[in-house]
Amino acid sequence: MDLSLESWSIVDWEGEVEDRESLLRARMRQLDERNLRETRAATNLENSRRINKSYFDQHKRLRGESQELHVGDLVLLQTISNQPHSRSRARKLDDKWRGPFRIRAVPEHSTYYRLAELDGVELAGTFAGNRLKKFFSRAELDRNREEHRNVIRVVNELEDEEDGPGRLEELEEEDEDLVGILGGGLEVDEDGGLIL
Repeated sequence: MDLSLESWSIVDWEGEVEDRESLLRARMRQLDERNLRETRAATNLENSRRINKSYFDQHKRLRGESQELHVGDLVLLQTISNQPHSRSRARKLDDKWRGPFRIRAVPEHSTYYRLAELDGVELAGTFAGNRLKKFFSRAELDRNREEHRNVIRVVNELEDEEDGPGRLEELEEEDEDLVGILGGGLEVDEDGGLIL
């Protein structure tokens, strides 16, 4: 096995090196070969990391398409404790999220974000995507709750009617807001109930 690999241990040092000039040539070849091997190893490592990143991006998405963070979105930043896996209860009630902050830049093909305060002052450094979560304002949450209440109200009214599925299809054609809230077609089970 040793003889099949290039190694300076199998070079005929005694037969090849006769004077100082041939020794210097052999040492120069030795140093050049080392530089070539380091360059080859760095290239292989870079290719391996690129392939691993490609695989990770395809199979292990941090957020789905609908949950991606964009420039201008409000986010909360997770605070990092010095002892993340400590069993101590001393920091149990400490704040775990800071913010909100506004995303000011999302570099292409990266998993980190640049943030700014709401008044525009940029925060130093970058922040990993797994330490951020989208911030929803109270008005936005109230609006979503109201939409869901309206959907539930309509579904309850439909269940109370005798017509069942036929009336549901008529309502779907008439009320575009309901279709938008539920995200498309409405499905009905055998009993005439709405499947969400």
